[in-house]
Amino acid sequence: MSDAFYTDMAVTAHGIIDEFQQGTLKLERRTPVASPVPWDPAEPTAKMYPVVGVVRSVDRRYVDGTLVIATDRMATLPVKGLPVGVVPEMTDLLHVDGQPTTIKKVLRVPEAGIIIVYKLILGS
Repeated sequence: MSDAFYTDMAVTAHGIIDEFQQGTLKLERRTPVASPVPWDPAEPTAKMYPVVGVVRSVDRRYVDGTLVIATDRMATLPVKGLPVGVVPEMTDLLHVDGQPTTIKKVLRVPEAGIIIVYKLILGS
């Protein structure tokens, strides 16, 4: 398929998820600060990015019993709902209605080519 198709799908995904979004989601990115003394590390700086997305129970096909368990949750974030240049990473935190949650896994859909959404598996 052409790139135009996937670009249109990214816009459509954003529109649908934005319309049915429940609650508030913010992606927190912490950046380490260089410390002049290595034995006394400085506090990292944190930046919050409001994002568009939906959160639901984790899809059972991802449950492996070790890293991903049945009580985990999954967030779907359309790429068009993220700030420019921000790509979710496992070191980030996703705040769901003000509660910070760890990101266990970041999946991009599709896995190659133009990204439509990111699926984040969140710790319970």
